[in-house]
Amino acid sequence: MSPFNIHEYLQEQRLYFEQVLTEYFEWTTGTGHSTRVREAMAYSLFSGGKRLRPILTLTTARIFSSELGPVSALACALEMIHTYSLIHDDLPAMDNDTLRRGRPTCHIAFGTEIATKAGIGLLDQALKVCLLAHERFPELAQPMCRAASELFHNAGFDGMVGGQIADIIAERIKVGLEEVRSIHRYKTAAMIEVAIVMGCLLYTDDDRTIQAFRTFGQKIGLAFQIIDDILDILSESSVLGKNAHSDLERGKATYPALVGIDQSRHDAEQLIEQAVDALSDTALPVQILVEIARYVYNRKM
Repeated sequence: MSPFNIHEYLQEQRLYFEQVLTEYFEWTTGTGHSTRVREAMAYSLFSGGKRLRPILTLTTARIFSSELGPVSALACALEMIHTYSLIHDDLPAMDNDTLRRGRPTCHIAFGTEIATKAGIGLLDQALKVCLLAHERFPELAQPMCRAASELFHNAGFDGMVGGQIADIIAERIKVGLEEVRSIHRYKTAAMIEVAIVMGCLLYTDDDRTIQAFRTFGQKIGLAFQIIDDILDILSESSVLGKNAHSDLERGKATYPALVGIDQSRHDAEQLIEQAVDALSDTALPVQILVEIARYVYNRKM
């Protein structure tokens, strides 16, 4: 048997997910009154990217079931929300970035007004996808509602949006390590956590199992942001696919700025180990998730 190749696995899953995402985008957008906004939505949604969050959802779901139809819809909604957040993060009023996934950001390509509406449009589409999935899989109506509720909760002011606001405020004041960890917990880890949790909520109601996967998601989410902070310092824009060194230029509160590169790497590695440990008592086939966790630590972009 050939050894498991995480890069091949991620590529296979990305291609599968791209097909599903295309179908749900076509089914839920319709024609609308502004084809320009729809073009901007598609421009950002299908601009590539690792698709890590939906792949985490699908990989977790496969641990419990081979039927991925219901959870695939939730994974699409998750990616639509993630893409909307990137569009709005890049706006001139926010980070004012010009490069995302190796090409001009949405507001550079379409203008600020269209980009703003494209972000809102994708958030709306995410809700439509969840409602469509609820109708399509009525036998899973209750767990579907629970998973969708967690998704939008973690995307809102008690999650990603709240973390983004805390991140903006931290640019103007000096904050400590605990504040930075809190920002990471909400801005980044919340959406990675819910990616994992949605993958098991449809198939189990065992609280201990769900909590184990929740902890796994939280830990790799925190590690992901630390590595992101490191890459912003050490990589170039051509490698990252987005504007490098932008956090430093804006005076953002980052992990390496407070503890240095070496300590940041050490802390990220510790978080990965804690994530793996969280799943060790589940007696479930979690090895691919463990491989993805290792990938999060070792990634170069």
